[in-house]
Amino acid sequence: MNSSILRIADALDRMHMSRIKVAGCTVSGDSVIIKCRASGISMYEITALEKKSDLFKKVFNKNVRQVCLIEQKKK
Repeated sequence: MNSSILRIADALDRMHMSRIKVAGCTVSGDSVIIKCRASGISMYEITALEKKSDLFKKVFNKNVRQVCLIEQKKK
């Protein structure tokens, strides 16, 4: 069970640059929605989340969705 959550955390920081901060989670129907703030996010991290959420779905019978607010750097 814990490893499924760790896989999600690893996917959210796949580049190991701490660009994503989780702001909260919501359960809605058959999904867990992860709300986060990001100083930048790549397709690599989005793809990693899709791939690494498989164990979470098996354990909790919930899909994982991500909603990210992209924060722009102040000039």
